[in-house]
Amino acid sequence: MATTIIVLGHGGGVAMAPVGNTNFAILPEVGADEVNERATGSKTWGQVVHEMLQRYRFWLVDCGPETALRICNALEPQFDVPAPIQQLQGIFLTHCHTDHSGGLPTVAWRTRFIEDTQPALYVGTACVDMLQQQLVELDGSGSPGLIHQLRHSPTAHDYFTFTTCGDRVPTQVHGSAGMQAIYRTVDHNIFRPVQNDLWAFPGYSVALVLGDDGVAVFSGDTAFPLHASCMRDATVTFHDCQFHDAGGPSAVHCPFRKLADEVSPAERGNVWLSHCTVAAGSEAVGSGFNWAKQGSIIVLDRGELALTW
Repeated sequence: MATTIIVLGHGGGVAMAPVGNTNFAILPEVGADEVNERATGSKTWGQVVHEMLQRYRFWLVDCGPETALRICNALEPQFDVPAPIQQLQGIFLTHCHTDHSGGLPTVAWRTRFIEDTQPALYVGTACVDMLQQQLVELDGSGSPGLIHQLRHSPTAHDYFTFTTCGDRVPTQVHGSAGMQAIYRTVDHNIFRPVQNDLWAFPGYSVALVLGDDGVAVFSGDTAFPLHASCMRDATVTFHDCQFHDAGGPSAVHCPFRKLADEVSPAERGNVWLSHCTVAAGSEAVGSGFNWAKQGSIIVLDRGELALTW
């Protein structure tokens, strides 16, 4: 079964226009022919991606504020066409940093009160408590209105077909024949090396293995080692990586130098580094990795890499 993966942004942090949050769109059963049909002529990446998301049902891996605004409106303002939100089937959440989950209130408002739909939401058990806190407290465009409309503090069940996934337990994806989501709890060193008393943030994230044969892995801001538990059997791995952290060890993501030391040159071609700048992306490519640049389109077919664009 063919699957198309679109990189919606290559920036990190909360406000990253125009490069967007490092989130991904997954288009099940969309292959190389469909991509080539859309990616013709002199179209910009925004035009190609918008046409793909407007035409085909899609899933999101994470949903930051930038991503929510792009799919709830047009990716480029001159487009006088329906917003891609109408084709959103569901969201896979890897963790609850705002640039990965802060768009959920906006999507919740739009789908509940305008589109009258209820997308699926898959979350690892490690993320449930913080997700609920964010839906109530995030100062996003949707949160105050959500509470006002419902007359109670919102829960994920108010807006999404909500599924909690246990560690390493394959979960059949609703409405997608054959596709499975496997969440794996992995080390996440957020804040722990900096201030050991900040335990409000979990010391872990979840890596999402997506596909009927586990061909794509999304690391979700994890520290290394990841490949020993997740990368080994994957066709592609999208790994959030930190290149520079004030000259010291990475406090949030996997340090690039450590990753380069641990991943052999033969393995690097299957790893797409994300959550990084243009300069860092160039450094990654120069070291044999791929760069998950905004607008990149990766097509997998029967466990093989069929097309990159």
